[in-house]
Amino acid sequence: MNLNKIWSDPVWSKVISVIIIASAGLLYKYVSAKIDNLGFQEQILSFLNIKISLWLSTILFVILTISKKI
Repeated sequence: MNLNKIWSDPVWSKVISVIIIASAGLLYKYVSAKIDNLGFQEQILSFLNIKISLWLSTILFVILTISKKI
């Protein structure tokens, strides 16, 4: 299939973009693990265990919702 045809499809373009973004994130964590002399699994677990404040998430959600309506 032609890449332009796949990319213009509303579903497959999102699937491809998620794969690209996830691959970039994994590559970043792999390089970060090598630089810090830590295991790749430790780096992934540290990323997955990031604490995000509920109030901060709520404020961000409200701001994004309001700005989209403007």
